[in-house]
Formats: sequence, structure tokens, C-alpha cells
Amino acid sequence: MCRYSDRTLIFLGQKMKILNQKVKDKSKKQKLNSGFTLIEIMVAVTIFALVMVVAIGAVLSIVSANKKSQAITSVLSNLNFALEAMVRDMRTGYDYHCSGASGGGGDCPGGGTSLSFTSTQSGNKPVIYVLDDTKGAITKSVDGGAVQSLTSGEVKIDALNFYLTGTGKTNTGDYDQPRIIIIVKGHYQGFGDLTEFHLQTMVSQRRIDI
Repeated sequence: MCRYSDRTLIFLGQKMKILNQKVKDKSKKQKLNSGFTLIEIMVAVTIFALVMVVAIGAVLSIVSANKKSQAITSVLSNLNFALEAMVRDMRTGYDYHCSGASGGGGDCPGGGTSLSFTSTQSGNKPVIYVLDDTKGAITKSVDGGAVQSLTSGEVKIDALNFYLTGTGKTNTGDYDQPRIIIIVKGHYQGFGDLTEFHLQTMVSQRRIDI
């Protein structure tokens, strides 16, 4: 039967502790030295690149849509301003006459392409509004003078029609105020898209027509 002295056991115990400590240190070094493999890095970079492409595409789409919306808003604001100026001038005017008059007096219930009247805002001078087919713009001329474009070059007016009624006189009295219906059709070409618009408004003479 083999017996070990106390010193021998103590020595063996110390050796075992040293050996265990070396094994632990080696395991820690392996953990510290461990990292991502080349395949893992390539997969991570690929996923990141795909996410960035999708995100950038979404951002560019939003920016493009925002620019288009601002451009359309600007065009419509210009067109509304031109119509408001024209409507205000017609409302305070008198002695209307529409091209293609067929309903008595200066009436054109079937629609006309130009409208002339006496404008109080222009010193009681004759004013005519008509569409310039070449420029695609609504124009105004005072007393046969220079022609002014009311709409910007960004918007193209395809059709401008005036429907005038109530200018005719009758023997029994005239109780109808002149009324003008204005219909505008046009389009805006921007950012590769075609945006069409149709506007309609009605004007009645402010002064009493008796």
C-alpha cells in the first residue's frame, strides 16, 4: 500500500493549483484573442449596405415629392392670384361684351374666348381679357395698349372660356344682373410629371343694372 507524506501531498496540491491557473489564463487569452471572422464581417457589411440603400431611396423620394408639392403650390398660387385680379376687375366693371355673342346684347351663353368691358379700376377705359395660345397665358390689354401676361411661364393655360349672361335689355325692364362664369383649363409640367387643373369661378356685376 502506497503512502504519501504530508509534504508530498502539499507539493502535489500546489502543482495542481498552478496547472489549473495556467489553464484558466490560457482560456482567458483565447477569449480575448477571439473576434469576428471574415465571413461574419462581410455579412454584416452587406446587411448594413442594403439598409442604407433602402433608407437613402426613401429619403430621396420624400425630398422629390416635397419639391414637386412646393412647385405645384407655387403655380396654383400664381394662377389664383391672376384669377382674383381678373375677377375683381370684372366685378367693378360694366358694359360687358363677350366674343361670339349670341344671346342678345353682349351675351355668350355658349361660351366665348375673350371678354371686353369698361373697367373702373383702369379709369373707365376698355379692357379685354383673352388667352394667348402661343404663350399659353391669360393676357390683359387696357385701351388697346400693350398686352400683359397675368400668368407665369411655369403654368400653361390650354383653354379660357367666358360664359356671359344678363347684358341684354328688354322693354319690360331688365332685372338680371350680368353674370360671368370663367372656366380655366391648363397644366404644369415639372419633375417629369404632368399635372392638369380645371378651375371655375363666377362673377356678377357689382353696380345695379337697371
